[in-house]
Amino acid sequence: MLAWLYAVAERRFVDEARRRARAAEFIAWTGHGAEPESGAEYGVPIAAAVRRGIEALPREQRAVVVMKVLEGRSFAEIARAVNATEGACKMRFSRGIKRLQESLRREGIEP
Repeated sequence: MLAWLYAVAERRFVDEARRRARAAEFIAWTGHGAEPESGAEYGVPIAAAVRRGIEALPREQRAVVVMKVLEGRSFAEIARAVNATEGACKMRFSRGIKRLQESLRREGIEP
């Protein structure tokens, strides 16, 4: 389950970074604004459900999940950023991922 969530988050992050890079190149090349893309292969509804799930996490869990999954930080980096131990960050991450999985299941999204 955790691997699935990592894969979804990573694909979403990479797709968004690519979209922004292409939009910036288009604007630089033409001087005109670019239309946003419709979404990735896994769809806008799933991305929206992931966003809602992350936003619903308690602040401390949300910070750790975002830094780990979306930013790719190590637990040591996260611990320094949030002024906690690595063990505490690992626990926050584990609990946050479980809550996020439960949120996605409630919305009908299964791995």
